Amino acid sequence: MSTESDLKRQVEARLDDQEVPKPIWDYLGEKYYLTEAQEGRMSPEEVAQEAQKLMALAPGAAPIRRRVASALGFVVDAVPSKSLDERLESISLLVASHAREDQIVQAFRREVLQDQLMDLDDVESWVEARAEANKPPTPFVRFPVMDGGINISKGRIRLEKPTKVDELPPGSSIQVESLSYAIPDSSYARILPVKANTELFRLARLGKSLAKRYRWQDAQATVFLLTDLPPLVQTLTVSTEMRYPIQTLGRIIIEADPTMPPKTVADAYREARSEILRGRPRAISKKHVELVLFCDGQPNDETWSDRMDAWNEAHPDWTYSEVKNFIRDANQGLRRLLGPSFKFVSKGGK
Repeated sequence: MSTESDLKRQVEARLDDQEVPKPIWDYLGEKYYLTEAQEGRMSPEEVAQEAQKLMALAPGAAPIRRRVASALGFVVDAVPSKSLDERLESISLLVASHAREDQIVQAFRREVLQDQLMDLDDVESWVEARAEANKPPTPFVRFPVMDGGINISKGRIRLEKPTKVDELPPGSSIQVESLSYAIPDSSYARILPVKANTELFRLARLGKSLAKRYRWQDAQATVFLLTDLPPLVQTLTVSTEMRYPIQTLGRIIIEADPTMPPKTVADAYREARSEILRGRPRAISKKHVELVLFCDGQPNDETWSDRMDAWNEAHPDWTYSEVKNFIRDANQGLRRLLGPSFKFVSKGGK
């Protein structure tokens, strides 16, 4: 059985000594091509063919290891000062390769672009050239149909009673389809309302469908359709939602692909938490949980001294002798559970 190094030399020899990038070689290993070849069930020629397919993910591209992420969120050719993470890069290129084979993508490129992909620099002018035919944008009306006034027959929907826009029932809305696209030297998407049954409308609808399927942004999907630039797939995203003043109702939202190393996810959570909270997380004991719930159930006009006496009577194993310590622990527990701005109210104290 040949070694992996020997197999790699044989494969690259069949590619005219072109080096197989490490991400692609690792991917071939994950898919067991290398094991199959080393054990004689697959030839070096067949491995070379698979490697060549992957290396051709972006036609005319430089070796994958020379790719970097552009500011627009694509994988582009460049000589990087800092290489893109190989795992993210490989996933992005493989997803784009899958999308490229989609029959709907191929039909759009054939029927609208005549199979002539464009450079990113030409996207804006291509859109602007179709701006006149795109006017005015088409409004789409969404409204509840009352009293069963709808008829569906042979795939066609008909309203039993004509409805005017100014007479729509409550809960109705009017929306306009929009096209998102990107241009060079800008990290913001351009948004253009579109007219139904136009090329831009078809592009907008297909782009949004691809974005949902492949976890791209809408603007990335539009540019991919027009240029074939592979969008970066975000395999780990972190966002926060705060609900003041109750801090514990806030959320750190992490979306990670199932193969993401747990440590990477944990590090992302730790970093996001440090940006919104001060200090290290502190556990709260059962005693302090009970103390907070007890104080929360007491009347606000009760003095802290009376409150402490009632606590001591109800919890003989957790008694207090100093009112100030009772107040401190109650408020400290409340802040740990809800947030730093909370404290209990009492007639006879702080």
